[in-house]
Amino acid sequence: MPDLVFSGLKINLREETSMNLVKPKVLGGIRSLVASAALASILANPAVAGEARIGVLNALTGPIPDLAAVILEAEQAAAAFINANGGMWGGDTLVLASGDSGCDAKAGVDAATKLVNVEQVSIIVGPICSGATIGATQAVTIPAGVVNISPSATSPAITGLEDNDSVFRVCPSDAYQGVTIAKLARSMGYSKLAATYANDDYNAGLHDVFVKAFKELGG
Repeated sequence: MPDLVFSGLKINLREETSMNLVKPKVLGGIRSLVASAALASILANPAVAGEARIGVLNALTGPIPDLAAVILEAEQAAAAFINANGGMWGGDTLVLASGDSGCDAKAGVDAATKLVNVEQVSIIVGPICSGATIGATQAVTIPAGVVNISPSATSPAITGLEDNDSVFRVCPSDAYQGVTIAKLARSMGYSKLAATYANDDYNAGLHDVFVKAFKELGG
């Protein structure tokens, strides 16, 4: 996870967002359990006999291909391990269908459409990025009734999606991370900061939460 720089204030997000995040971690764990229950229910009736098909929607192109490649390798290793040890429920073979969102909303919609309509997956793990997650879920997975679990999409907007309890994530929202960064900045004595950010769903969401919290704390 990269450092974040606010006009000279350098913050390591990996270290600092671990502070005061017990509650969101617990909530994330609860949501993961709910998602697991949904997964078990869906895969109990596979589209192809003898197979449990899961879509993995990463960002193999775009701004973070190196990170996405490692995530895909981990997913493939997990699938290979499961299949080598008897497969899924009833011995079904776990089949991964891979798609590329490119960290882009439109590309995410296109990739999710292929996974649902062509690959006939029962569930999608991903996308990685917030914009692609919002686009893919609103346009494809929610209408299709396909469960979606993102490992890393943190935009607060995802919380408010009308998703019929079909969209999950296993990481804390920026609604928590932005507040934590603001508290850290104020605790270090900063009262005036200039914040710059990339204008996308992830960065804009984090920026808005940070600025609001920073001002409420007297900055």
